[in-house]
Amino acid sequence: MFRLAYRNFGNHESVVGTYSVSSGGVAGLRWFELRNVTSGPVTVYQQSTYQPDTTWRWMGSAAMDGQGNLAIGFSASSSSIHPQLRYAGRLATDPINALTQGEAHLYDGAGSQTGSGNRWGDYSSLTIDPVDDATFWYTNEYYSSTASYNWRTRIGSFKLATGAPTPTPTPTPTATPVATPTPTPTISPTPTPRPTATPTPTPTPTATPTPTPSTELIANGALEASISPWILSGSGAFYTNNGNYPHGGTGYMYFGVNNNVTGQVYQTVTIPTTATANLTFWFNCSSSEGITTAYDFLYVEVRSTSGALLQTVATYSNRDKTTPGNYSQKSFSLASYRGQTIRLQFRSTTDFSLSTTFRMDDVSLR
Repeated sequence: MFRLAYRNFGNHESVVGTYSVSSGGVAGLRWFELRNVTSGPVTVYQQSTYQPDTTWRWMGSAAMDGQGNLAIGFSASSSSIHPQLRYAGRLATDPINALTQGEAHLYDGAGSQTGSGNRWGDYSSLTIDPVDDATFWYTNEYYSSTASYNWRTRIGSFKLATGAPTPTPTPTPTATPVATPTPTPTISPTPTPRPTATPTPTPTPTATPTPTPSTELIANGALEASISPWILSGSGAFYTNNGNYPHGGTGYMYFGVNNNVTGQVYQTVTIPTTATANLTFWFNCSSSEGITTAYDFLYVEVRSTSGALLQTVATYSNRDKTTPGNYSQKSFSLASYRGQTIRLQFRSTTDFSLSTTFRMDDVSLR
């Protein structure tokens, strides 16, 4: 399979890799990160099998960018879909042992390979762009129509990083303190900052957000009467207006319920530059699972209008369970997306046993 990918971050070394395994009756991706492979002792920092549903995932390749964000590209297919090129990832700051940023489609093939020969995507690979140390380039095989040995190659790119690679800035602060002792006098001119206090125009920004809170950006956030204009898809996403366990009114969206399902609900929103961009919603989880290990998940995501994952705002699991209808309010800032049109999406995945139900109500973005 694909080579191991080595990185040296200065304070630790990292090697990431992946291979195909049998999981839940289909092919899954076993991925891992080893550390200190030359300095020793070698340790398994994290590892997991990625197999969120009954789709077959194989021909994986793993890479890590300059910030330590990890991605895995792979082929995906089943009896109902032609082979597709997909990828999943995690940020360096995410909890270990999980591809918490979810899965995205790079390209969906329109055909399958009828000839066998036990060969597929021999030279698929996921590599990091040496220029920015942040862009993942992925290439793999696909079919534009069902045929025997008439494959095509697709090449695409994506990013998980939100800024410049961390390793580059790290040495800079080290050099700064060396120079600091000399310019100490510069710090004395703290009188200069006093004019900064003069710009009492600071209240101006205070006045700007004032009108914004009254502007609700989410349509039908209360989820009454119908799910519209929210877009619902998948076998693990639902809407009800029956009045059982809502936060307010009678309607709400809910996820999971059944084993081995995925589902999502999203709404496209334009966030004005003047908005405070504060996202709030009421959340409730009830589950037959325990609270020691996370098996079933709900992700709060920001995606582009084409569906590409931009950020996982929050992740919940069966470990957050309480009694049905016992909601708690969650609040997050989406200020970094002001001036943009995004998809706000709630997405759920469940495993093969014991049910979990996630409930969402009274969603607001101002």
